[in-house]
Amino acid sequence: MSKPAAHCTEQMYRIGAVSRLTGISVDTLRIWERRYSVVTPAREQGSHRLYNSAQINRLSILKTLVDRGDAIGRIARLSLEELSQRLYLMRQFKTSAYHTEQNTNTVKVAVYGQFLPLQLPDEDESPDYEFIIASRSLAEFKAAIGKETADIIVLEYPSIQATTLDEIGHLQRLNERAKFIVIYGFTKERLLQQLMQQVTICKQAPVSVDSLFELIDSLRDAHQRRNHRTVATGSASQARLYTNEQLTQLTDKANIVGCECPLHLVGIIKKLVEFEIYSGECESLDDRDKQLHSYLGNITGQARFLMEQALAHVVEHDSLEMH
Repeated sequence: MSKPAAHCTEQMYRIGAVSRLTGISVDTLRIWERRYSVVTPAREQGSHRLYNSAQINRLSILKTLVDRGDAIGRIARLSLEELSQRLYLMRQFKTSAYHTEQNTNTVKVAVYGQFLPLQLPDEDESPDYEFIIASRSLAEFKAAIGKETADIIVLEYPSIQATTLDEIGHLQRLNERAKFIVIYGFTKERLLQQLMQQVTICKQAPVSVDSLFELIDSLRDAHQRRNHRTVATGSASQARLYTNEQLTQLTDKANIVGCECPLHLVGIIKKLVEFEIYSGECESLDDRDKQLHSYLGNITGQARFLMEQALAHVVEHDSLEMH
């Protein structure tokens, strides 16, 4: 796996951006710093906190461990090496449990971003995934993608702009067979709609490495789940089986064959996708609202996945070919 490239001028982030990227509330960040000295951010004029990538990586690991049951007071003073080892042992247990239930094939994954490449486990920690590229340099990533064949490409962006969509399109042309996962911090609704049409999965940050693995698993197993037509009972939303572009293609083909079933199913799926997006955007409210909208988003995702399976059955029955 390629090592993340170093930068001459390190990018710094204010506390609001760090909160968005790590999933730790601003109030909790301040308490952890004041009470436990988890990190010591720099200060700019006006006393605004500034965090570097290493500090954000440390905070992300702490958040993952706390979410898994560790008390912050017990792990706050551990070194990064000790925290990583603790997380490794937790993942080993989870991986062992996972393999007792199913057989998996290694998936080749390429990752670009500022934070996820720093959090990826060593190869022996994740036997199901081969991280052939993990880079924080876009130029390095583009060069590597042109030479390596990835099954899944993960792109992490603090924000999505029109130029970002062009950049993603260029990467897609470099590796046409790969499925794309885009993790983003902020964007406009118009650009988000375009992004959803362009890639297989887009997810707003924060996304932990464990959550990323779940997204990768959903893509790896999507074809098998569609053939068996079963619905997962977990809390996480299922990955989309059809992009917006594919749904549009099916609408056109359905009009040609004169069958209304695909048209009705596509309409339902589009509405469910829209509500998933709405629920995700509402998760930035207070804790109670966040939990409610997270629940609604997950339930809607499972309903949408069920309708997509029904659509897949109709597509197969009516021989509606797609590309």
